[in-house]
Parts: sequence; C-alpha cells; structure tokens
Amino acid sequence: MGKKNLIKLPKKRTKRSIGSTLVGNIGEDIVAYELFLRDWMPTRNYLGGFDILAIKQEEIIKIEVKTRTLKRKPTETEDRLRRNFTISKNELEQSDFVICIIYPLPNWALIFKSKDISRNKDGGGMVFAKFNGEGDKNFLEEQKYKNNLNNWDLLDKK
Repeated sequence: MGKKNLIKLPKKRTKRSIGSTLVGNIGEDIVAYELFLRDWMPTRNYLGGFDILAIKQEEIIKIEVKTRTLKRKPTETEDRLRRNFTISKNELEQSDFVICIIYPLPNWALIFKSKDISRNKDGGGMVFAKFNGEGDKNFLEEQKYKNNLNNWDLLDKK
C-alpha cells in the first residue's frame, strides 16, 4: 500500500474553534433579529464572502458580521478592553456593510459601509474598538466610531 491509498481524516476541532463558531453564530443571529425588527428579511449566506443577505421591498444588501466577546483576556484590566475585528479582502469586496458586535453588550454594534473601511496592503481591513468603563458600564473610547455605533438607519442609506 502506498501513500495515495491513505484517507485523510478531518482535523479535530478544538474547544476554542467550537467556541468561536458559536460566538460568530450568536452575532449573526443578533444582526438578523435587528434587521427583522426593521422590516428587513434576513437570510444566512453559506456560500462565503458575506454572512447575511437582507431584502426590504426591492432593496438587497449583503452584510458581513464580526463578533467578539467582552470576556477579558489575562493581559487586560477590567476597566480597559480592546477588541480587533479583521475583515478579509474578499469579505470587504463581497459585502455592502460590515457589522461588528461585542457580545454580550446589549444593543451594541458598530455598523460600517464596507467601502468606508480603510484597507491594508493586502486589501483587507481592520476595526479596533477600545472600551473604558467600570463593571457593566462599558463605553466606546474611540471618537471616530461614535457615529457608527448602533446606527441601524445606515442600512437604509445604501
């Protein structure tokens, strides 16, 4: 028997990758729910490039959702949190909007038009969110993001 007859088994999923998948699904569900409340008909896209396709009357939008948890990392202090959202070149090119969610902060989302996110050399983009606060009173520190916070009306102004 040669090597060509061996069957490759899928890699074992780690606890971290399963947790990341669950957090990502929660973020997509939050966005789908918020869209539904605003008369959009959201559906998941399993083909890649973006996460949610939403239809409202004759308008169609494609949304990429990025989700991070608020859970502190060992290197962070309770009153200073930072989360990075990395968006690939393909995701930026395929989607109309990028929505960044911090779970479990209630009613918290950064909403961007994909074309407005600054690009890296590889064509991808990043959003950095810094938080300041005590206990449950977290707030976004970056002034440039304040206009994008919970601005769900932006989706109606494609």
